[in-house]
Amino acid sequence: MHASEPRRSINSTKRGKSVGFEQQIYRRDGTTTWISENARVVRDADGNVEYYEGTVEDITDRKNAQEALQRANEELESRVEERTAALRQSNQRLMLEVSERQRIEAALRNSEAELRALFAAMTDVITVFDAQGHYVKIVTTNSETLYSPTSDRLGKSVYEIFPPAKASIFVRHIQRALNSGQTVSLEYSLEIPEAPEGEREVWFAASVSPMPDNCVIWVARNVTERKRVLDALQEAEEKFRSIFENAAEGIFQIAPDGTCLNANPALIEMYGYDSFADLQASVQDMASVYVDRAHHEESLRLLNENNSIANFESQAYRKDGSMMWISENARAVRDRFGTLLYYEGTVQDITKRKRAEEALRIEQEKSERLLLNVLPKSIAERLKADETHIADRFEEATILFADLVDFTTLSAQMPPSQLVDVLNEIFSTFDQLALAYRLEKIKTIGDAYMVAGGIPKSMHDHAEAMAEMAIEMQWAITQTLGENGESFKLRIGINTGPVVAGVIGIRKFTYDLWGDTVNLASRMESHGQPGKIQVTESFYQRVKDRYTFEPRGAIEVKGRGLMPTYWLCGRRSCDFRSCLAGLSSYFQTVQSPLFYAVFNKFESHLKTVFTQLKLAHFSFCDPSHSRIAGSLVSLGISD
Repeated sequence: MHASEPRRSINSTKRGKSVGFEQQIYRRDGTTTWISENARVVRDADGNVEYYEGTVEDITDRKNAQEALQRANEELESRVEERTAALRQSNQRLMLEVSERQRIEAALRNSEAELRALFAAMTDVITVFDAQGHYVKIVTTNSETLYSPTSDRLGKSVYEIFPPAKASIFVRHIQRALNSGQTVSLEYSLEIPEAPEGEREVWFAASVSPMPDNCVIWVARNVTERKRVLDALQEAEEKFRSIFENAAEGIFQIAPDGTCLNANPALIEMYGYDSFADLQASVQDMASVYVDRAHHEESLRLLNENNSIANFESQAYRKDGSMMWISENARAVRDRFGTLLYYEGTVQDITKRKRAEEALRIEQEKSERLLLNVLPKSIAERLKADETHIADRFEEATILFADLVDFTTLSAQMPPSQLVDVLNEIFSTFDQLALAYRLEKIKTIGDAYMVAGGIPKSMHDHAEAMAEMAIEMQWAITQTLGENGESFKLRIGINTGPVVAGVIGIRKFTYDLWGDTVNLASRMESHGQPGKIQVTESFYQRVKDRYTFEPRGAIEVKGRGLMPTYWLCGRRSCDFRSCLAGLSSYFQTVQSPLFYAVFNKFESHLKTVFTQLKLAHFSFCDPSHSRIAGSLVSLGISD
């Protein structure tokens, strides 16, 4: 037995207890056996232990039976636990399977619902056929009421439903799908008798896919509207192509690098090429056909900024090098990201129009010049602006009348054509003088000439300008010789004062002046003397410091009585530079052979004057000069 067991038994007995101890002991042969002991302690009168007494029972069989039972219980418990664990695992698997099955069933229900919803939303016709074209199944969809096969077709052949030609199309494509194992596509039309007139032909696009059991699923969609759109688009494209090919205007597509992508026959012919291939081979960059490249670049800048240009006019070269005027309408074509793809537009040859416009412009300029020969520019502008009544008062203006002395007698000695030529030369010279001095020619009456200063545009030096013109008119007339070799003579009268100016008449209208100032200027001329310039007191007071005068005294003037008048003799002093400047302006404006001859005659005198003034250069084209040829008199060049 274990060494501690007897000691524990004795200790228990000493405490006065009778106990049953079960323990193993060694037998003589060394084997062990189980015993059960019951013992007590025997004490003397003093309480001292005298001895122990008790019984021993061999319980080996019982112990073996207990151990066998315990082992059986333990094995049973182990088996129960294993079975319980197995049941637990089976239960968990079952729960998982049930959960998965429920999930799958829910998914199937959802899928079925979605499929039903999908079929309900589909407008396609879905049918299952066998290999011979019999209806096996018709799937219910939301196909149009115009055509939707019904269940009474199940089991029937397509040959029983459709005309033979259509049925053959069905069977042929069913066989193709089954033989190839691939989906095949086709388009076909069916006649629907129930449809309205004009809409009975319905077009379908179908996909035929193989299925198990030697069947196919036939999915057909109504594409009638798409077919109509495509047909309309094709028709529109054909029309566009016809327009493109036959348009009178040039039509183009040009890449951003200048390559011509497309051009219609009109454009090819416009540029003088034989064909589009000829144009492409000859012109790598369409920018090279423009005469003014900078102008073309400006058109591209506007195109890129605004995406379009309209009526942009340029000059371009034809194949033979000749130039033409073109008008372009173009737009920039971009993709959805804004990237430039190409330019496209139209070109019109406007050369004839440009020539017509140029001819019209020239004619308009001629008309404008003719109008300005009749009216002052400002008055002409007012008339063109539809101003009907023009009458202006000027508080101070200078009026000159000039008359050729004894021209009536001289005219009788000349042929009419020569008379007109002489008058034209004289009055043309006077016109140029008026232009040079910014004076306004009013009119000529026979051999009389009228000019005004300070109207219609006011000028502060109108009196001085008129004095200069009068002096130069007298000098210029001495250079014109009559039939007898003698020079003509002029009577000139000048007056300064207020006038009224305006346009009278509705046909052949004229710009004229009215007032006492005009009448008095006319009297100065008519009461004057040949070769002299008679002026009034008001004019004299205006310019007396710059010009020399000789008093004539008082003369009788019709309607005015006695009036003091003066003879204008010349300039009081000479500003050489002003005189020479006057020559420049004068000969620039006077287009007369007579005055070119005079100028050439005095060329040596001019050179002498230039030398004296030490002028290194003098231009006869300076428009700022305002003194003219009569200055020769003041220079002492009178021969």
